Amino acid sequence: MISGDIGVWIAAILTIFSITYMWKENYAYRFAEYTVVGGGAGYLMAMGFKNIKEIGFEAAAKGNIIRIVPIILGILLFLRFSTKYAWLSRYPYAILVGVGTGIAMKGIIYSMLIEQIKGVIKLPLYVANNLLLTFNNWVIIISVISVITYFLFVFKPKGAAGKAVSGLGTLGRYSMMFYFGSAFATTIAFRFSLIIGRLMFLLFDWLGL
Repeated sequence: MISGDIGVWIAAILTIFSITYMWKENYAYRFAEYTVVGGGAGYLMAMGFKNIKEIGFEAAAKGNIIRIVPIILGILLFLRFSTKYAWLSRYPYAILVGVGTGIAMKGIIYSMLIEQIKGVIKLPLYVANNLLLTFNNWVIIISVISVITYFLFVFKPKGAAGKAVSGLGTLGRYSMMFYFGSAFATTIAFRFSLIIGRLMFLLFDWLGL
């Protein structure tokens, strides 16, 4: 039985309009695109005003005077549109970029460097009664060492050491190719899961098949 929920109908129509892009770009797809982008922008703007009201003005009115500082910096951002006072907008921009970069770098270094190194170091070289896990650990360790060798030893030493380094570098290049291929395949599989999810929504939630 076809759904009688207006929200389901709107979602189904926008889904069908979006799928028409596989045929060619058309007005139906543009309508769906503009509706989603406009709705998202409006929602974010409303949430922004709500946060300014609750986290900024209401908190400052209750005695948390420090909340006035981000309010002032936010107002200074809009001076970017003024020819005379545009230079004042540089200060909040500098704070946003500096603080954002610092927080991002901390997270990136911790999650993508320190935690990765700790994870490789803690890998056991032999797991009793589990040859598959032992093999996987060895693959990870050898891949990490070979990839590091590929990037560190740009200029290869001479002799037997040079051949060994060159071989490890080649293995590292193949390891990266395997990783990029698997990452691409995972992305494609995720996209297919989204398409399947929308088709199931159209067939079962909307049409009630």
